[in-house]
Amino acid sequence: MNGSISGDTFHPHLPSLMHLIDRIHVLHRIQMFRTSNMIGLYPGQPPVLQYIKQHPDCNQREIAEFLRVSTPSITNSVKRMQKSGLLTKEIDSKDQRRCTLRITEKGEKLLQESYLQMEKVDKSAVAGISPEEMEIFCRCLERIAENLTNEEYKDKNFFSLLETIKELHQQTGEEETN
Repeated sequence: MNGSISGDTFHPHLPSLMHLIDRIHVLHRIQMFRTSNMIGLYPGQPPVLQYIKQHPDCNQREIAEFLRVSTPSITNSVKRMQKSGLLTKEIDSKDQRRCTLRITEKGEKLLQESYLQMEKVDKSAVAGISPEEMEIFCRCLERIAENLTNEEYKDKNFFSLLETIKELHQQTGEEETN
């Protein structure tokens, strides 16, 4: 079974595979960033707007907990989106210490447009891949993700994993390069 991926045998394509996965990730992020900017959103804004749309009158802490990011990062994002007219922020009539958030019509319009544009990017990324190939590819990627996931990362979503990368960079004093 020389050259196989299973077991402890080294597969000669392994370095290329991991490099390709990293490259695909970076290229996808570039395309998503450009797509978001093209319609007037920052890349992190659609998930925040989606949460607010699904949870009207939520607050910043709830969004931060759901996305597993820091409350200050959500605060900055909310200020920017409020200034752009994508959401409203009001003092809760029942609790003067609490502010509630609602998505505006403009925010809903841009959110919908962002998802349509992102879907186009995703579809172009897999153009020419058959449904059978896609199924096998997805199973392989799921296995790779499973193999890389230890107990510490098991319940973390994408946003909290990104936050972990930022924390690791801060601990070492290095700036993040991707």
